[in-house]
Amino acid sequence: MILPFDFQMDKYGVHVRLVKESDAQFIVSLRTNPQLNKYIHFTSDDVIAQVNWIKSYKEREKKGIEYYFVYSFRGVDYGVSRLYNITEKDFTSGSWVFLPTSPVGLSVLSSIIVKEIAYDILGLESDYADIRKNNKSVIKFNMSFQPEIIKEDEENIYLRFDKTLFNNNKMRHVEVCTNLLGVEYNK
Repeated sequence: MILPFDFQMDKYGVHVRLVKESDAQFIVSLRTNPQLNKYIHFTSDDVIAQVNWIKSYKEREKKGIEYYFVYSFRGVDYGVSRLYNITEKDFTSGSWVFLPTSPVGLSVLSSIIVKEIAYDILGLESDYADIRKNNKSVIKFNMSFQPEIIKEDEENIYLRFDKTLFNNNKMRHVEVCTNLLGVEYNK
């Protein structure tokens, strides 16, 4: 399955849509913020370069091999994440960056939503992720989904998330986060 070019959805009070060229400045501001870019790959502060990257990405999006999402809450954009390295059954979730002013719980819900898109809409089965070892809070959160540790190196821990284990563990996070955001959801 390939997501439509105008894909968007609302879940758990969060609005999700695909990145557009007009998001370039927002993405650059997130990815070049010293508070936020400790655990991600370097990004230039050149907005035109980001626009060009998005144009190139849109070609990968059309093929269904990569998706880049913007997450908003109550009309304000707060963060981004991606699905990439998409194969017939597997994917990688990452490039997860949110403003420090994001409402508490929003970034956690975005992590759940992006996996739900991959598992439930795209029909994929396994998420392969690499997380910087120094990013302790993200590792702790991800370990709550009982992933398989594939390997470790000096810089990263490599995990594989199983769809069934993810689904078995997500609702406790959804309940806490939607409560923090003051939104209702259907169980």
